[in-house]
Amino acid sequence: MTIQVPETLEQSEQFYTVKLKGASYVEYRQYREQKRNEVTLSTNLLGIVLDGAKILHIDGVDYRIPKGNAVFLKKGTYFMSEVLCSEEGLYGSMLFFLKDQFLEDFIHELGIYPVDKLLANVRSDAKSPPSIFQLNVSPFLKAGLESLFPHFDHHHIHASSLVKLKLYEILLSILGSEAGDDFSHILNSIYSQKSDLISFMERSFIEPNSVSQYAKDSGRSLTAFKKEFSDTFHESPKKWVTRKRLERAHMLLTNTDRNVTEVSYDVGFVNLSNFITLFKKQYGVTPKQLQKA
Repeated sequence: MTIQVPETLEQSEQFYTVKLKGASYVEYRQYREQKRNEVTLSTNLLGIVLDGAKILHIDGVDYRIPKGNAVFLKKGTYFMSEVLCSEEGLYGSMLFFLKDQFLEDFIHELGIYPVDKLLANVRSDAKSPPSIFQLNVSPFLKAGLESLFPHFDHHHIHASSLVKLKLYEILLSILGSEAGDDFSHILNSIYSQKSDLISFMERSFIEPNSVSQYAKDSGRSLTAFKKEFSDTFHESPKKWVTRKRLERAHMLLTNTDRNVTEVSYDVGFVNLSNFITLFKKQYGVTPKQLQKA
């Protein structure tokens, strides 16, 4: 079962949650280790680990975020999540969920960081925004976070505006960090129209559609879809969709107990033998051989 966040966390009474316009905060605490939950993000996430460690499995890569480190994940990211408790038996993290509109407002409202400078920071060799980037919690970022929390319980009439400004301060700290280029790339994708296509395809590639159906569902003509797709992903739609499905299948086969047939259909293949052939071509082994390894 895939968990969708932040919705699942916000609806639970287990976690302290604060909702703002375009953003929300969840104080996440866990007192036992969790193994490989499937998660899909519907909103961009900035997470800071306070106790224990978090392990994320994304597209065949394992990311370990220890205590005192942070991670940014863009919306639409699918991953396997593990929680490791500290020696005291605790895992804790601060989770900031930031909608695209909140980040667009951040771009436009801060004249000290104009859009043209933002666009210039994007790496020219990058094909698409990173799904994830890690960052150390610098003294500036730590100070911004610590100054934020008193405002959550403060009932002053301007509390929401103060929290928004504090979040802007945190985002500016990230732009000035070593992860600034990755963050600039994500902001650029949100600002530009290409982000619509990226988000749409990240949500839709497991649907067993033809290229023409993807074009129709995205509100584009087939010609416009293919051109924008090539400009955005630097691959043909068919090649990109096949690669993404196989990557998702590889993750499910190595992290869940689902059988090969179930995985094949879960990731959008309607022909099992075709799935097995393509999988072996990409990974050098059949799905069954991978499970037995």
